[in-house]
Amino acid sequence: MDESQPDIIVTKTATCPTLSGETTLTYEVGTTEQDTYYRIVGNSGKGLFCKDWIALSQITDLLAVSSITSSSLKPLYPGKSANNAGFLLAALKADGIVRIVEGTTFRYTTDKPIKVRKGKP
Repeated sequence: MDESQPDIIVTKTATCPTLSGETTLTYEVGTTEQDTYYRIVGNSGKGLFCKDWIALSQITDLLAVSSITSSSLKPLYPGKSANNAGFLLAALKADGIVRIVEGTTFRYTTDKPIKVRKGKP
């Protein structure tokens, strides 16, 4: 997270399975006056990850395609663990932002516009 970024207020802490269902992730959702943010804060398995906050506005820019995979989110984590993108996608799935494309294993879609919360939580 950029040091000049305003303080993020955690509004939700939740758990969800990874996309493979093998381990459980803990993630947080936070807000500022400008945006909503996601970050992974725990993993019951051994997979490495970073705890960087990612703005939902950045995520939605990458979800503007018909079919999404974890690779679609890799630009959000340059130089970071390969697990981050998949873990973030699992959290987005848990929150109903994306859903699995019928007949596929790891392809996701979003059917509705995503509202980025602005203002105080």
